[in-house]
Amino acid sequence: MTWTPLDFGRYRGKTLPQVLFTDPDYFFWALAEGALRDFLVEAEDLRRKATHIRVRQTGPNGLAVEYIIQPRDGRLADVTFVPRAQSLHDGGSRVVRMDVIDLSVPRRLAPFDKMGGGIVVAALKGHYFENRHARMTRRRAERFFEDPGNFAVA
Repeated sequence: MTWTPLDFGRYRGKTLPQVLFTDPDYFFWALAEGALRDFLVEAEDLRRKATHIRVRQTGPNGLAVEYIIQPRDGRLADVTFVPRAQSLHDGGSRVVRMDVIDLSVPRRLAPFDKMGGGIVVAALKGHYFENRHARMTRRRAERFFEDPGNFAVA
């Protein structure tokens, strides 16, 4: 697929896959506000994929994703991968468990949560690239979103 670089705003010259790995909050905000109307086909495809990223399975029971939520302000505190059979995190924080990695979770919890976006992207990079600080070049980001095996949607 050929990705169209943005021609406006703070991410001018970047493609939408790059934006998702840099600032998922901005991507979901821009999509909701209609700022991506000239990129709607790409943006909708990426929205669908970015909210249904397959968890790579290891072990006999498989893994799930736990989104741990800060009790004081409802923002994303952490993202962990746990065995599906494991009981939910026991502590003062609320936990949401899902079978997919969803880059929109921080924004749905608290709009403009840049730290939460960084947490979920770091967890994704650690899970797929085995390095939470992996450098995401344009080509690497685009290749990730071009591989249908990375997503739990058709």
